[in-house]
Amino acid sequence: MGQVIFSFLVLLIFLGTTPTIAQTKEAGNDSNTSEFFHQAKAHQVELTPGLNYFLWNLRYNTTNPVEMKLSGTSESIVGEYGLNSNFSLGGVLQFTSGEFSYDPSSAGDKRTISGLDDPKVFFLANLPLPAGALHYGATLGLSLEKSKTNDSSNTGNVATGGFLLTPFIGYDLSLGPVIFGGQISYDVYKGDRSSEITSSSGIVTNSTSTDGQALSVMTFGELPLKTSTLGLSLGYFTYAKTKSKSSSGTVTQNNDSVTKSAIKLYGAFPIGRVTLLPSLTYNVLSFDDAAVAASISSYTQLELTCGARITF
Repeated sequence: MGQVIFSFLVLLIFLGTTPTIAQTKEAGNDSNTSEFFHQAKAHQVELTPGLNYFLWNLRYNTTNPVEMKLSGTSESIVGEYGLNSNFSLGGVLQFTSGEFSYDPSSAGDKRTISGLDDPKVFFLANLPLPAGALHYGATLGLSLEKSKTNDSSNTGNVATGGFLLTPFIGYDLSLGPVIFGGQISYDVYKGDRSSEITSSSGIVTNSTSTDGQALSVMTFGELPLKTSTLGLSLGYFTYAKTKSKSSSGTVTQNNDSVTKSAIKLYGAFPIGRVTLLPSLTYNVLSFDDAAVAASISSYTQLELTCGARITF
């Protein structure tokens, strides 16, 4: 892990090093100072294709240690249009494929997942203040199909089976050569999520899950260089317990609340109308229920992303 972070830092420094630190940003949305709160400028269209590699590791506390891994890639496209200097609208489409595996392999069967993630539409806004700027907006996740698992073929999709509305509010401020800021978000609406499980014998079971809202608090610092930006963000996320309802109407309270701490290194490197957007994220998760937590020795997530924002 340390070698990955070191190599990524070398890449960022190589791309962004310059002898002079820029004291002001390029003219545009005066309030849109940070890359963290980037927003399309008035009447501009932005398309951002991206490729993400992820590796999740879950280690169990057992007599014979067992590790479950999920690895794969996601290909995404983000589109955004600046309505004016303060408001923009956009959407996200993403296709994900991955594989669950176990070490030792005898601990479980391999399982593949693939498909279209829930499409998202979003609204962004900024409000210039005498010092810094206020940023706010919301993302709506749209459910197109049930969450599906097939035990006979060991396959599944990546849809959640439900709608999700998450607003946020944040603030950033330039202090000397560095930009600081933060944001808070909460799932104000998390609709019922429908799931379908097909057993190895072909029996189909439908169920519904509710609750599980997420609260996130993030803070960041950015260093604008002459032709690029380097950033570091820290995040704290909590995910509430969920409830499951079977097709017969039986409701079960799940002890699955989770806390996640995240650190992210990112950069923005303009080349004409294209801006390269590499990032590296490392998450550490813990289960809040004592019995569940006792059975898990560690749960980590590593994500490496590279995007290219194209302005028209």
